[in-house]
Amino acid sequence: MRIEKCLNPKLLRVSPFLLALATVWIVSGELPNGTVTGKYFWFYGVIVFVSATVFICSFFDRRIFRFLFPDFFVLLFCVSGLAVTWFHNNSLSNKWVILLLTLPLYFCFRYMLQDNRKGRDFLLFFLLITGLIEAFWGLAQLYGFYRSFHNLYPVTGSFFNPGPYAGYLAMVVPVAVYYCLCDTRVFQRSRNKRFLPFYIRGGLSMLTLASVLVIFPSTMSRAAWIAAICGSIWVFVMYYRKKRKPQKHFTNISLLIAGNRKYIPIFMACILLAGAYYLKKDSADGRFLIWKVSSRVIAQHPFGVGLGNFAGSFGEQQAAYFASGAGSEQERHVAGSPDCGFNEYLQIGVEYGILGLLLFITIICRAIYTGIKMKRYAVVGALGALLIFAFMSYPFSVLPFVIVFVFLLASCVADIKPAVSKKSASRYATIGCFGLLLAISVAGSYSRISSYRSYKKMSASFILKISGLRKDALFVYEEIYHDMNNEKHFLFDYANLLKNEGEYAESNRVLQQGMKISSDPMFYNLTGINYQLMKDYAVAESYFMKSTHLVPNRLYPHYLLMKLYVETGEDEKAREAAATVLTKEPKVQSTAVKEMREEATKIINEE
Repeated sequence: MRIEKCLNPKLLRVSPFLLALATVWIVSGELPNGTVTGKYFWFYGVIVFVSATVFICSFFDRRIFRFLFPDFFVLLFCVSGLAVTWFHNNSLSNKWVILLLTLPLYFCFRYMLQDNRKGRDFLLFFLLITGLIEAFWGLAQLYGFYRSFHNLYPVTGSFFNPGPYAGYLAMVVPVAVYYCLCDTRVFQRSRNKRFLPFYIRGGLSMLTLASVLVIFPSTMSRAAWIAAICGSIWVFVMYYRKKRKPQKHFTNISLLIAGNRKYIPIFMACILLAGAYYLKKDSADGRFLIWKVSSRVIAQHPFGVGLGNFAGSFGEQQAAYFASGAGSEQERHVAGSPDCGFNEYLQIGVEYGILGLLLFITIICRAIYTGIKMKRYAVVGALGALLIFAFMSYPFSVLPFVIVFVFLLASCVADIKPAVSKKSASRYATIGCFGLLLAISVAGSYSRISSYRSYKKMSASFILKISGLRKDALFVYEEIYHDMNNEKHFLFDYANLLKNEGEYAESNRVLQQGMKISSDPMFYNLTGINYQLMKDYAVAESYFMKSTHLVPNRLYPHYLLMKLYVETGEDEKAREAAATVLTKEPKVQSTAVKEMREEATKIINEE
């Protein structure tokens, strides 16, 4: 390949975005939960660099930014989400800042991909490379050459569990399929060094597909399988549809489904879906319950609860649902305390409100329509796989998916016609627009500097706590509370430290903040314990009862009720709670369950 082709201005123009797409590989060993927080802080630096580069380019580029119809809905969606979240939280959080920075990221992608097909293909190929490296990363974990980032799963890639890892690979699969189809004809010709880029692209695409097929079964992700298959079928069909004689590619398939056999594909699809359901039935039933409760939250809060508040609102609604006597035995058995909705459309409806959900649906429908019209089949295939995966998982709660989604969205709706301005006012408007976006990027990223320091202090406080220096750890927690009050693990640890120091009221104040952002019943349990220690038994009982309704299959809240009734001398209620501890079948058996049941047996046997 010639040097001047490698230094093509259209490729150089999009090269800063490689750093944004490379966010998926970032893992920090210095920060707590480094697979998540490391990606956040890398992105904060990258978005400033990208925005500054685009702003500088706008000075020397004769093109103007053409504001399109979908751009208005993207702007309205982000602004409405920021407003709703600020109204409920009145504070900054990582999620709020990420949504804010989505605006400059989207419009920078839009401007640099405008009339830049080579740049778009270059970034799409780099997306394929990220998937290939992730696949190799997972294979290294599977065969013990590299550690997993989750104690319970052998394969996670650069993510915190195999769910989003499999979803990311599924999103890359349609791109690999498209390049395999495009470059197969090159391999059929006589060898020529002019085709070297296509040999490389086709070979890496085949290698990516092979690697993904090897690693996919170990992830046990049904959603990823469905997304990858649907995206690949779309690419395959649309690729051959553009041929002049598509019927010759489908002769055998047409004969297969002709006549009375036309329902065979539908029947096979039903069999596959049923198999996917029964493969992990309890997990599927758990997700159905999450979707049902999420729908009830939307009905109760049609204007949204704010970004990051899904889990807290979900917990309140699920507790009310089971307290009312509703819910089957299977629902009570599979109930959990999720942080996400396992359906991004419902979660957007919960957090952004019905208006936000309608705006989001409008954005993706317009993007898919434009992508099909522009014949960007690989982009639409990857976007389709991501959106299908979003029906059953939580990709938009994971930063790399947000970045790729913005890229695919911009690739679909980018104007392919050149926009050369003869009026200086139009150029000044473009420069001013990207100057404003640069200011937003700098302000948003700068606001996270204190948060970065707080995360590092949090890591140090863990060491202090383990070493027995609880007062020193408590001092650090008090110092960083303002920056960390949207991290549920921090809040629970801080409240527990306060409880151990006898500061029960302050502990409960922290726990109340935790209940806003988490559906974990342990926040209610610890609050009840604090009130019990303060001798406020009625309030303690109410929190323990709410915990029993929140996740009915947990024994620990019933055990706490049993201990409370023993302390208050309510022997009959204590025996009833002890009987529940003995008879209720927990979701997971453990040593703790055995010990609680032994204590319950002693209480029942007492006269």
